[in-house]
Amino acid sequence: MIDYEYDLLLSRLDSVRGDKTSFFVFADTVAARSYSHREDSNGWLGVKFQPQPRAEASQVMIHVRLLDEENLHEQEALGIIGVNSFSGRCSA
Repeated sequence: MIDYEYDLLLSRLDSVRGDKTSFFVFADTVAARSYSHREDSNGWLGVKFQPQPRAEASQVMIHVRLLDEENLHEQEALGIIGVNSFSGRCSA
C-alpha cells in the first residue's frame, strides 16, 4: 500500500513540484481489539520519504503489537507511536 500511495503521489505532483519539494507518504494497517475480536491487536505503520527533492526514497516500517485490554487505550498508544516516530523535522 505504501508503494502504491508513493507512486501515485509522484505521478500527480513530481512534474509540477518535484524539483523543489521533498515528498512523503504515511500508511498504516491495524487490527484493533473489538467485542468480536478479543485477541491481541497488531498492525504496521510506515512512512516513505525523500530526504531532498528527487532523491531516492527511504522507508521506515514499524510492527506494533498492542496488549491493552481496552480499545481506547490501543488508540492512544497508536497515536503516541505515530506522533513520536513520524513527526520529526526534515531538513534539506
